[in-house]
Amino acid sequence: MLRTELETQITNCLHRLGQDGHSKEVIDTNKWVTRHFAEYCKEKQYYRITFDVIAEFLKYKYAIDVFSKLCASQMAIRRPLLILWEFYRTGTYLKSHLYEQTSVPAIYNGLYLEFCNHINSLALNVSTKSAKVRYAKIFLSYLEKVEIFNISKLTKDHVSQYINSKSGMTYSTKQAIAYNLRGMLNWLHSNNRINFSGLHNQQPYITRLMQSIT
Repeated sequence: MLRTELETQITNCLHRLGQDGHSKEVIDTNKWVTRHFAEYCKEKQYYRITFDVIAEFLKYKYAIDVFSKLCASQMAIRRPLLILWEFYRTGTYLKSHLYEQTSVPAIYNGLYLEFCNHINSLALNVSTKSAKVRYAKIFLSYLEKVEIFNISKLTKDHVSQYINSKSGMTYSTKQAIAYNLRGMLNWLHSNNRINFSGLHNQQPYITRLMQSIT
């Protein structure tokens, strides 16, 4: 594929996804990743786009080995490029690429992808990364369910209500929820998305909440 063809291929691929009835979430994810890829190719001044260029982009930008076992957040970034490449080569795409799709609420899709990028940048193993994004996805789904559609509106009361909804779970599960939610809240706070973190007076705020319902 010539670089001059890339924008057209992206546009056509996104249109095809829409025609096939895929959700706004899936289309927005594909748009976000493929646009970043197009910017990378332009920056590098590549004349011809090959699968090796896709592999290089994933490795350089996200430390993703395209052929390795990946966690959920890494698959979310790889998937749109596999779809784009198959669409260019065959005029369609492998439906199996879409079986990996997440169920993140559309309103939070951009935030989820940003969080995935953050997790991918950490020196963690695949299973740990996968757990972190899985718990984030569950939390974001909860926020949509209780009609919190803007993360800046999140309060400690909302977090307490979420924690209380887990009271029937095992101790180990609640500990995992506490650990991963605390990390997500710290990330949101450090990026000025919310006005509190997972710590309260230098103590693990979420862990304290969990202990109150043990």
